[in-house]
Amino acid sequence: MSAQPDRVVEILLDLTEPDGRTRKGYGTGYRITTGLVLTSAHLFGRAGRAAGCAVRGFGGARTASAALVLDLRDEADLAVLRLADTHGWPRVAPVRFGVLPPEGGVRFALIGWPRAAESASVRDSVELTGTIAAGANIKSGRLKLYIQGPTPRFTGTHASPWSGISGAAVFAHTALVGVVREHLVSLGVDQLDAEPLEALTDSPAFRDLLTAENATRPLVRLLPDRPPEERGPPLEAKLTRPTPAVVLNFRARATALVGREPELRRLRDFLSSDSPFRWQLLSGAGGMGKSRLALELCLEAAADGWHAGFLIPDVPFAWSSWLPARPTLIVVDEIEYRKDTVREIVRVLSARSDELTDRVRVLLLAREKAARIESLLKIEPTDWDVFFADTAAGPAIELGELDAGDAARLARDVPGGTAAPASAGSPLHTMLAALAGPGQRAWDAALIGRYVLRRNRMSYWQDMTDLDEAALAYACITRDTSDALPHSGLLPELEPAGWRELVARNHAFTGTDAPGLAPLEPGPIGELFTLDLIARAPDAESTEDLGHRVVAAAFRLNPLANEFALRCMLHYPEHQGLPRLIAAMVEEFDLSSPSPFFTGLPILIESAGQYAESGDVALAFAEAEAARLLTVRESLSLLTAGSYSELLFNLVTKFCQAGDWPAADRALALTRESAELTGFAAIAGLENQGKAYTNYLVFAQQQNEVVRGRAAIRELVELSRGHHGDAGGHVHEALISAMPLEPDCRSALNLLTSALDPAYPQQIARAAFNVANRAVRESAPGCALAACDLSLDVWHRNRDPAAFRWLTYIAVPLGLTAAHGHDAEILACLSELDTLARPMSGADRRHVFLGLSNFLTQTTVLEAALTALALLCDGVGTFPSDWPAEDVPLIRSSRVVHTLSADPADVRRILRDHLGPLPSAPRVQRLSAQYDCDLTFLAPG
Repeated sequence: MSAQPDRVVEILLDLTEPDGRTRKGYGTGYRITTGLVLTSAHLFGRAGRAAGCAVRGFGGARTASAALVLDLRDEADLAVLRLADTHGWPRVAPVRFGVLPPEGGVRFALIGWPRAAESASVRDSVELTGTIAAGANIKSGRLKLYIQGPTPRFTGTHASPWSGISGAAVFAHTALVGVVREHLVSLGVDQLDAEPLEALTDSPAFRDLLTAENATRPLVRLLPDRPPEERGPPLEAKLTRPTPAVVLNFRARATALVGREPELRRLRDFLSSDSPFRWQLLSGAGGMGKSRLALELCLEAAADGWHAGFLIPDVPFAWSSWLPARPTLIVVDEIEYRKDTVREIVRVLSARSDELTDRVRVLLLAREKAARIESLLKIEPTDWDVFFADTAAGPAIELGELDAGDAARLARDVPGGTAAPASAGSPLHTMLAALAGPGQRAWDAALIGRYVLRRNRMSYWQDMTDLDEAALAYACITRDTSDALPHSGLLPELEPAGWRELVARNHAFTGTDAPGLAPLEPGPIGELFTLDLIARAPDAESTEDLGHRVVAAAFRLNPLANEFALRCMLHYPEHQGLPRLIAAMVEEFDLSSPSPFFTGLPILIESAGQYAESGDVALAFAEAEAARLLTVRESLSLLTAGSYSELLFNLVTKFCQAGDWPAADRALALTRESAELTGFAAIAGLENQGKAYTNYLVFAQQQNEVVRGRAAIRELVELSRGHHGDAGGHVHEALISAMPLEPDCRSALNLLTSALDPAYPQQIARAAFNVANRAVRESAPGCALAACDLSLDVWHRNRDPAAFRWLTYIAVPLGLTAAHGHDAEILACLSELDTLARPMSGADRRHVFLGLSNFLTQTTVLEAALTALALLCDGVGTFPSDWPAEDVPLIRSSRVVHTLSADPADVRRILRDHLGPLPSAPRVQRLSAQYDCDLTFLAPG
């Protein structure tokens, strides 16, 4: 119903009286087209002579000279001016003119510049509302406006306090119905007289002016006001005065709408379709201009007679019984915060589509990708199919970045801007870059946003207090317009008695007049403001500073505030305040959860891993820092004390898998710091530290990151000293993984002897096995023997059965290193292992059996071969009966006879003494054929 503030202007006149004297004239006007201004004719004096006439735009941003092109004072107190130059003035749609119903009773709204609002430095605007009386001014035909609300005092000794409001456009039902004419002081200050528009709309000269500007529109005959319950949903499309402090606010309309023509055409088609009910999703990241585009659509629709605007939150409305009296456009902004409302509106209106008495359109604004709308609103599949799918207007409209040309056009239009950006970008970033100036063109969004915030603090927010900041941050996080915060007791310094004053100050800082606290717009600037407040604490681990407490209160009172945290993560992933925001969110989540266990940290672990997998390194580390803060604040239980180090272990693994070694190095460094925590968290940190190094070294080997791997080995050697228990075991496990990165088996052996603690015999035996395996590849029997001797020495001290299992494993590669000058020593080692294994399980003896078998395939020393053959025969009984282990000594005996030239009789004697009767001739023939060897010496003759 109200006038659009950016179309309201001040009329500034230099008047010449008939006697030659000059004086200043002052009044109000309204831009009925881009270049035509409607006002009151009497402002120009009795003779209508003005030596100079200027028109100043709303907020004083623009001023232009103007000429009087239509003076109807002989018929009505109406006049039309034409601006001499409209460059830089926002283009506006032609206004709708209306005729009031004879029975009256219609509410009105107007904006003007009265003397009552004048201070020492400026004359400000006022908005008046009230009712147009039906029975007053019957003879004169003028409109009688009864003002509701406070009015200025008037003693009768000075000029009327309403002086200067003459010429103000009077609106009823979105149509312009009159122009303020005068204040009859004898009737009091709560009444004004206005001139109806019949003389204007009937004027051929006026119609010619509109035709020249392609602005003709049909006259609307208005109906009386309906009862409040029949007026329609609570919508508003208020504009904000475009002062420098709020130039980025979409309601200020400080610039033209640039680069969104295709999307605006789709939205116009959305309105014009014949279907009774349709909804449309408009999505895009923060700063892409969703709200501004929706506002322009609302203003266009309102000019065409629609009830259009943004749905006012937290105002109950009976959607199930409402019958629209005229076309209605409902814009629901930030649907992430209003999921229940959106589901109710679309479900109810879809079901009632055939009952609706006029077109209804619902435009949903979301920052999520269009493909996620079902999950975002948590819509059940059956509901989606029945209520949502059939009434969707079409695919989501997704706003992307402006191209370079449109960005340059927008930058040139920014009031106070100095430089066009060099490349494409979002509308918000483009405007920020223009405000920051050419020296900051290369800045990112965070730096430019911080520049704008600093400029506002220096120029417009000098008297902002700590409480003002806290209230503004709370509004940015929650969008809560209620008074829940001062009554919650969560911020003791915020008393309910001072809430109204705090809200008034908030409106002054944000340039709005919301029913409660208003957030800082646009959204990304509010996010940055809040993160800066949180990061300002001298101690990141504090929970007592005002920043943390207001964030905690926001999450406590509004569970949907997590959407704010997600947007901060999207826009400012590297901000130092982000981890504190996440930590506060997790704490409040756990406090409000009905579960007796802490579940927020496991969610952090999972999400950090997902960010690492997707390459969002900054967010992964922000989650990690949030987990650290929760850990050091001692807000954890025994069950969750290891969550932080577990998260870091996962990050090391994920980054190594992805080949992001700088990120892996950073995460590995954090694992070392996590071991310095206290209590159970320190124990878990040590264990996960060892596991992290293990995976790091394994992937370093696989991806040939030798330099990084060896640097990690040096760190491990230091870490291995003094670590005991399970934590020390994990560190030593990591050292085992490090050995393949050593340049040769000798270096690996040196690492084994210098870094491993004898208190970990199983790890030493495994490491020795790895060295022995490598010695086979490098033909280094000395290394294999040394590894075996070391492992034997440790085992004799500890007698660990698990360690012995790995010790017997060494026999397998050890036997393969024979024939390189150490056969006797190798056989002695194998013989000792065989002796030790006899009382052990069959599995342990089988490993020695295989080692002896390998030895017989390699050795060149006959005496050693005969001894090994006897030991091998003794081990046959350790194998299951269904596996022909007795074939192995027979097969190996062939090499002893034919390659090492042993006496066949000696070989047969060893086999008979240690294995039993020699095989029959048929079996000898079968084995010889099966294993491609000559065993005929076993059955001579």
